[in-house]
Amino acid sequence: MRMLVTAYCPCEKCCGGYNDGVTASGKSIYANRSHFVAADTRVLGFGTRLSVPGYYGGAPVSVLDRGGKIKGRRLDLFFLSHERATRWGARWMDVTVYLD
Repeated sequence: MRMLVTAYCPCEKCCGGYNDGVTASGKSIYANRSHFVAADTRVLGFGTRLSVPGYYGGAPVSVLDRGGKIKGRRLDLFFLSHERATRWGARWMDVTVYLD
């Protein structure tokens, strides 16, 4: 699936006032060693597993979060560091979605 892939971290700048350490799915930001994505849950529901080239060594990660600006074919990769999230930038890429 071709998607616009951006990144975020738990800082005030990225999350505004919504940075309590818990994702929208109710999981800790430390779930899966802090490797997960935010997606539009109308497109990819919570728990959907996918692989993003260049993120977590290409290993499958789950959709555990969503955000107000994450609409349609867009993913937001989670990083613990604002610097790493900023370094990722925004990229259109092919993402593998696993249908279990």
